[in-house]
Amino acid sequence: MFRARWFEFAPQAAAALVACLLVSSLLASCDGRPRQAAAKAQQPDPPSTARVSEERAEPKEPPPPEYKSLAEAIEGTRPLMSDEMNNISPGAIALAKWAAAAPMTWKQLREIASTRRAKVMKDPDAERGRLICAVGPIIEIQVHHSAIGDIAEGGLMDGNGNFYRFLNVGSSGDLVERSQASVCGVTIGKMSYSNSMGGTAHAVQLVGMFDLAENRRVAR
Repeated sequence: MFRARWFEFAPQAAAALVACLLVSSLLASCDGRPRQAAAKAQQPDPPSTARVSEERAEPKEPPPPEYKSLAEAIEGTRPLMSDEMNNISPGAIALAKWAAAAPMTWKQLREIASTRRAKVMKDPDAERGRLICAVGPIIEIQVHHSAIGDIAEGGLMDGNGNFYRFLNVGSSGDLVERSQASVCGVTIGKMSYSNSMGGTAHAVQLVGMFDLAENRRVAR
């Protein structure tokens, strides 16, 4: 959620986008328990003649894929990476799950080929999976906890007024709203959103880590 007091172009829809967006689609329900009811609700009603047990087992969410490296994880989730309108890309969710569970390291992240925001805006398909970095104040941040690991969801604005939406693994240290931060991550694509002036704005969506000493110390 790009909060209105920080981002004058924040869309009204952003509240619905961030408030429990990652929790509901990535990790768990708002009370921290695994979200299973939605999967059950999607099951079609059985024929009227069928006998259905009153205690039907609810489906369990599959664990993150066991990719052996970040490069392999990027290739495996690339088909799910997409540009989205007021939403998180399924590719971002899939890669963030793997990155939290593996866990992904700063060294792995810095070894992939890099790109720039202008190139992502021009041709997102060509830049998906590449490293992108940004420095600036954090607009919003919330850490979500789960059995697979912690993921920090939020937004950052660089010195040129460009916005980045991140799903970060590893440590977020003492970073909070307004903190100056450096973030690097795997480019997922563009996240577009309706702004308060009736137009459409764009952010780079990424899965990454904060450039902090505690994250740089972890090597593998």
